[in-house]
Amino acid sequence: MVIVHKPADWEVDGLVTGEGGGNHAPLSAFVQSLLPRSKYPLVWDVRHNYGFLHRLDVPSSGLVLGGTSLEGYYWLRLQLDSQRLQREYFVLCQGLAPPSLFEVVARVDVAPEPTQRRSINDSGKLARSLLSILAHIQTSSSQHSMGQTMTIVSIHILTGRRHQIRVHLRHRGHSSVTDARYTCREVLLLPRQMQGLSALQLLQG
Repeated sequence: MVIVHKPADWEVDGLVTGEGGGNHAPLSAFVQSLLPRSKYPLVWDVRHNYGFLHRLDVPSSGLVLGGTSLEGYYWLRLQLDSQRLQREYFVLCQGLAPPSLFEVVARVDVAPEPTQRRSINDSGKLARSLLSILAHIQTSSSQHSMGQTMTIVSIHILTGRRHQIRVHLRHRGHSSVTDARYTCREVLLLPRQMQGLSALQLLQG
C-alpha cells in the first residue's frame, strides 16, 4: 500500500472528477512518477481510481491511502467498508461550536453540475458524522473588540458522501474557514494550510 500526503489544491482523481473541473494537479500523476507502470499497473488504472481508497476535497490537505496491487487494494477496501479502518479529520471551523455537538445525521443531496455543491435534503443519501470539539479559539482584532471565534473539531465519518464534512458543518452553522463554496456570510480568511487536516488509523486485531 501507499500513503500520500495530499497538499491543498491537489485533486484525488479517478473515475469521478472532483470539484476542480480538471484544473487542479492530479494526485495520481505524483504517485505514477514514483511507481512505474511495469511494476505497479494498478496505480495507472483509472478503473480502480488509480488505487486510491478514498478522497479528500480539493481545498483540504491530508493523508490519502491507496493500494499498489489488486490484492492489497481489495483487502484495504474490505477494512474500510467494515469500519476496521478509521478516518479522522481535523477541521478549523467558524464560530464557537458547543461541546454538545457530537453527532450530525443529515441526508446529503447530490448536486447538479457544474457547481457540484451539495445540500441537506430529505431526498439525499444518508450521511452520519461523529464530532469531538477539541478547542475554541478567539483572535484579536483592531476593528472588532471581540475578534473572530473559531473551533477546532475532530470528525469521524461513518459514511463517505462527497463534501460530507463541509455540508454537515455548514448545516450546523459552523462552516470550515476559507471554504468559499460552503462558507457562512461572515467569513475569516486564513492561510489555506489551516483549513483541514486528516489522519488515518489502522485498528489492530
